[in-house]
Amino acid sequence: MPLPDQTPKLPKWPFLVADAALLATAWMISDQARHPLSGDSLLAVAGCVAVAGMLGAIPFLTDYARRQDEALDERQRGLEALSRTVATSAEQIGIAAQGIHEIADLAQKNLAAAEALTRKAPAAAAPREGRGEKTAERLEAAAERIVQAAADLARAESALQKKIAAAAREREKPRPAPEPPRSEPAAAPEPPA
Repeated sequence: MPLPDQTPKLPKWPFLVADAALLATAWMISDQARHPLSGDSLLAVAGCVAVAGMLGAIPFLTDYARRQDEALDERQRGLEALSRTVATSAEQIGIAAQGIHEIADLAQKNLAAAEALTRKAPAAAAPREGRGEKTAERLEAAAERIVQAAADLARAESALQKKIAAAAREREKPRPAPEPPRSEPAAAPEPPA
């Protein structure tokens, strides 16, 4: 359904009929006038031909303008779709960035706790040496696992930040406007057997 602001399609046949009538009139004036043509006859023939030329060009010019408007509208719709995609992507990147900050905070807290535990483990193991070295060894092993886990979290955070930065760069690249869907001709119905 055409929008109200679109230029309606102008039929060409009335203009072409008027064009033919004006050219026939010019020929008739030329044929009926005395030869050589007088000033009035010459002006009438030239006027008929000029008006016929203008009338013949009007429907083609309006058709060209209408096609230009349609192309502009299509380009505008493509830009609007692209802006919606960019806004959605920006929102998703913001959410991901917020998640990275939360992960970074947790990793920092875990790292600080692991370092504090590592510092306390030898001090706590010293009074208990008489009780058993197994407890000290377990605490040291646990402290090493915690430090390893904190380092793993830091590496995971770094990898995630790299992926998000790559995704952000990918989203910033210009994309071509989406092509309008093409309609395929309907298949002919099969004859009954």
